Amino acid sequence: MSVTNLRDESAVQEFAARAYDSIPIRTADRWEIWSLQAEQGIEPCFATERRFTCTDSQCPWRDECLGLQAEWRR
Repeated sequence: MSVTNLRDESAVQEFAARAYDSIPIRTADRWEIWSLQAEQGIEPCFATERRFTCTDSQCPWRDECLGLQAEWRR
């Protein structure tokens, strides 16, 4: 799925659900999510150190982002 397809809110939700179901998330998907966040004017923060201080309860990737990750996968 390309970033241009993620402009629609339902597509964002679908992508987030797919990402959540395919744990661990692939690096390519991380870059896609970061691109989408930047396009929306949000600092790209998915699965970065910023997740530990995140307060955005409406983020469609929150569960996946805050999930446990092996150190070597970061």
